[in-house]
Amino acid sequence: MSQIYERKMVIKTQCEIEELGPVIAVRHSKKNFFVSSKEYHDKLKKHPKSNPVSVVEKLDHYTYFTEQEIKNIFLNIQHQKVHELMWDAFIKNPLKVLKEAAANPDRVLRIDTSTYLLYPMGSDIPIPIPLYLDYIEGICDDEYDLDIALDILSKNPWVSELKRVDIPFYNKECGDEALCFKVLLPRDVWDKLIKKCKKNDSVFWSCRLHSHLCYKDYIKTDLLKVKSAYKKNKT
Repeated sequence: MSQIYERKMVIKTQCEIEELGPVIAVRHSKKNFFVSSKEYHDKLKKHPKSNPVSVVEKLDHYTYFTEQEIKNIFLNIQHQKVHELMWDAFIKNPLKVLKEAAANPDRVLRIDTSTYLLYPMGSDIPIPIPLYLDYIEGICDDEYDLDIALDILSKNPWVSELKRVDIPFYNKECGDEALCFKVLLPRDVWDKLIKKCKKNDSVFWSCRLHSHLCYKDYIKTDLLKVKSAYKKNKT
């Protein structure tokens, strides 16, 4: 059964809360979203006199994604398209999908719109999503032997949509040609990469993910094992 709460300040704010298992659906005056049942009740225990409206506003807000929407996110490689798909999920009425969300809490995710990353409830490690590499910080012929790199990457099960492209004239400082491809890391490799990037840069760590995929003079992680294609003696 849902409960309706109000907070009267300068503007009256109302929200309807319905709880089922690990998730709480919130129909808010401004938008619909989910919160974690555990986070909600933990907050109320610490601040028992708090208005429930204020409590849900301060918690992390989650969106429920259907299985098809998760697939759509993984099929799209351009960040802007992924971003639009994520926001599309907000148009649903969360009360209608509460039962499904409670049965599939792994698909109730928090959207970080500044990084395009998705976080499960109660976790500070995002789920693996495809990373797209092009000639920006990628594999270009000014640093790599593309024939060797292409052969290595074509055998890597983490790599898809691999192609050789011409670099636009306005970015010719990167070289003449580059390899473009999508990378989906296994969960264990992804988690280690996230922790490593956070340790090295607690603020802008998400900007460093792509740079660890390929070997560079300044970053030698080389998750894709393309070091042998790297030109050691550049002219």
